[in-house]
Parts: sequence; C-alpha cells; structure tokens
Amino acid sequence: MKHDKIVALLAGAATSFSFAPYELWWLAILAPAFWLALTLDKDPAQAFRRGWLFGVGLMTPGLYWVHHSMSAYADTPYAIAVAVALLLALTMALYYGLAGYLSTRWTRSHSSRARLLMMVALFGLGEWVRSWLFSGFPWLLLGYSQTDTLLGAYAPVGGVWLVSLLTMLCAALLVSMTRPGIRPRTISALLLLTIGAGGYQLSQVQWTQETGEPIRVSMIQGNIPQDEKWLPENRFPTLEFYADTTLKLLDSELVIWPESAIPDFLFSVERELIEPLNA
Repeated sequence: MKHDKIVALLAGAATSFSFAPYELWWLAILAPAFWLALTLDKDPAQAFRRGWLFGVGLMTPGLYWVHHSMSAYADTPYAIAVAVALLLALTMALYYGLAGYLSTRWTRSHSSRARLLMMVALFGLGEWVRSWLFSGFPWLLLGYSQTDTLLGAYAPVGGVWLVSLLTMLCAALLVSMTRPGIRPRTISALLLLTIGAGGYQLSQVQWTQETGEPIRVSMIQGNIPQDEKWLPENRFPTLEFYADTTLKLLDSELVIWPESAIPDFLFSVERELIEPLNA
C-alpha cells in the first residue's frame, strides 16, 4: 500500500521530464500508465490519494521555478515563495485526485477497462477545466510534451486537448494490454497502432498555405535583466527604447514586442506610447 503511493508520486515526477528542456516524450505515456495501473483496483478514497500524489509529483518539479521568480525578482521572502509554489502544486494536483476518485466511484460495477476509459475521459476533462477555471492554469498540459511526435500531429485537428487525451489513452491502452483477455489485449494493441498510424498520416498533411504577398515583420527584444526591469527608475528608459526602436522600423507592417515588454499598466502608457505608435 505504501509502495503504491511512492510509485504514484514518482510516476508524476517522471512525467515532468517529458516536457522541455528534457523532452523525454515517451515518459508522458509510460509514467501515467503506472498511475493508471495502481488505481484500477482501488476504492474511490485510495484512488483519490494516488491520483493526488501523481499530481503532486508532476506539479512540484514542473512549478519549481515559481518560487525563484518570486524570491529573486519580486523580493518575496524565500520561505514564503517556496510555500506559495508548493501550495500551488498541491492545489493543482487535486484535479488528478478527482479523476481517480470519480472514475472508480462511477465504474464500480464495470470492468477495469471501462474504468480506464473513464479515467482517460476525466483526465482530459480536468485539463480543460483547469485551463479556464478561476482565470485558468494551462501549464503542464500533457499534450505539450508531444509537440514533435506522431501524437503532436493531431494538434491541428483538436489542439492540445486532443493530444493530451490521446497521450493518456495510449497510456491506458498499455495498461489494458497487461490485463487478462486475449481479445481485449489484441484490440488494445491495434488501437495503439491505429493512433500512431493516424498521427503519421496527419504529419504528412500541409495544414497552411501561402496567400497574398509576403509582409515584413520585425521583432524587438529589450533584453533588460528581470531584476532591473521593474525598477521605477527604469520605466522611462524602457519606454524610450521601445518607442525609438519601433520608429526605426516603420517599413515593417508588423512589429512584435515580447511579453510584458512595458513594466506598466496599459492605461498608464496608452496615450503617451501606444496611440502615437499606432498612428
């Protein structure tokens, strides 16, 4: 029992290595398969705990940088920054716990494979819900780990949601292949091959086409250190840099600035900076 919990935690942690910069994409299939296998024969309370531990294992290393961002650049006391980052991980892990709890509760009288499918469906639903609930938290969606794989080829069809769902479905099919029954095992293997073949076919599709004349696009990067960017005395030099540099690129139809290029609210700089540049 205790070992199951440790494995669930480690499976979540292993899944985090499927994302950049490690990009061990196969872990996004193999590691969740361990979690699914551990949950199949458990009661709802046990399934919740294992799902939550899986989420903790995934979210804690995946969000470790949050505490550094707060402590290094926002002057938040280190202990508080770590506590906030950990609390965020523990909270986001509840989605995985709920997927385990509800799937076992709703499929008590059904087969283990029906429970697997329910877990896959609830996992996908959970990722979609957390992307918008309470303003949304769309980080560490499983589909992001499959960008350069056959599963990633499904993105133009159904976005990251479909890729996440198929990734978890592949994990469930692996587990199904370990369960009794020659025919269900064969069907699971064929479905796994079909998903891969479908991804290959979609990867051969040219989803975009050129239209109209090419336009000139320029990108500006101020490269201002994060620990200096938000200092009040740097506000005007930052505004001046982006304004002056943009005015030198008037031959471009589109000029792109990085995220949070201007360390201020839009209403504070709209009249003095944005409107003149738009003109």
